[in-house]
Amino acid sequence: IDFVFLGVGEDGHTASLFPDMPALQAADAVVATEVPDYVRPPVHRLTLTFPVLNAAREVVILATGRKKASIVAAALHGGPTLPVSRIKPGGTLTWLMDREAARELR
Repeated sequence: IDFVFLGVGEDGHTASLFPDMPALQAADAVVATEVPDYVRPPVHRLTLTFPVLNAAREVVILATGRKKASIVAAALHGGPTLPVSRIKPGGTLTWLMDREAARELR
């Protein structure tokens, strides 16, 4: 994959990879379909796994709004392990954010 464009949720999920999902540990699977019961609304999702996403040449993550500030800071400053902090492509990783999402960065 040449380019992946992702967002980040208030719980640190990205690409429909939510905290505590078994798919977070997938080493050989290309796609994941399960979604935790706590995700609302409960919709069926199909997503790529970390090995596939991290094989991309370039990944961009978009974060906007004050509600994302603590997640952005945790992901970029080594806070709790979040799904979005596991995006580590072999190529380039770029974060795009507004001032509100960046407000807790050092």
